[in-house]
Amino acid sequence: MPLCLDVENLKDEYSNEVLDSISPYENEYYPSWLSLKKGNECFLDIDIEVLETLIFPTNTKITFEVGENSGLTINPTSIKLDSLINNLKSINIGNGNTKELYKNPKTIKISCTSTFSEHQQIKVFAELNSNKVEVGKLMIYKNQELYRLKARFVEVKFKGNIKSFNSVIIANVKYKKS
Repeated sequence: MPLCLDVENLKDEYSNEVLDSISPYENEYYPSWLSLKKGNECFLDIDIEVLETLIFPTNTKITFEVGENSGLTINPTSIKLDSLINNLKSINIGNGNTKELYKNPKTIKISCTSTFSEHQQIKVFAELNSNKVEVGKLMIYKNQELYRLKARFVEVKFKGNIKSFNSVIIANVKYKKS
């Protein structure tokens, strides 16, 4: 069964509120979205897919830019590409297909210092000498309005193990009264 029955509808919905859409190297690009509350921070991985041949060592650096008064800070604001191209992994993307990515766990820290009523973005650039090209972005959901839900979280204790097969989780569960 496919993950999505109407791909075009999903693309439209996902890119509906993206600020300043980009198409790096003429490829369709759908940025990730992050929700971050004032006073919180998160550490993000950087995964790099190489789309053109690189000559090493390269003086290319990756820079991250947030808008003025965005209420966001990012650290570091730039990283040398050479330091990110060292951990190549083959990732299963479904239907027997794989993609080669350089994986860099917990590379950047994003902090939210205020609330904002409009979506924000972090732009990602590749810079070499005087050339600067936007190669990605991260969208941040507006966070000024808080939603209150009536929900109750229930702790469940079980014995057994959880197995994952192609993103389907199967649990062998034996429930125990506490």
